[in-house]
Amino acid sequence: MAKKKLKNFFRFKDGYCHILSDRMVLTHTEVLDENQLLEKKTVPYTQVATYAFFSIIFSLYFFDQYQFGIRWLAFIFLIFASIFSIGAVNLLTMKLIPVIERSKIKKIRHVKKIPIIALASIQIDYKEPGKRKQNIWLYLEDEQEKEALEVLRYHKLLS
Repeated sequence: MAKKKLKNFFRFKDGYCHILSDRMVLTHTEVLDENQLLEKKTVPYTQVATYAFFSIIFSLYFFDQYQFGIRWLAFIFLIFASIFSIGAVNLLTMKLIPVIERSKIKKIRHVKKIPIIALASIQIDYKEPGKRKQNIWLYLEDEQEKEALEVLRYHKLLS
């Protein structure tokens, strides 16, 4: 029986995890691009722009309702504007890490699915220079779990 050639990537709920000889790359596409290998940190600017847009819209509604004297509705719009403003600031400070050096990975573990409550997941603990230990959770659906475990065991990342 011929041995099945294993892929160097697996699919998780939000994208793909490509495993190379010296690093792991998290992408949204199945094909790995050279630009993604050079990229260290990215900011989701479209999401930031969307949050900022809604924050401005709700702020304008707040001022409009406040001038008309409808204080309770103005207060609700102020709450929504604040939530979207905080979300935009959080997205700017929280950077996505699509490239993780394999030498910096401390531990990779598999968390089993709890029916109805939680999806199966892969937890990657790693250390960034100058920062404390960080981790990434890759959530897996039922059909993705077996393939992800096979790929991680093949590359000796998961025992």
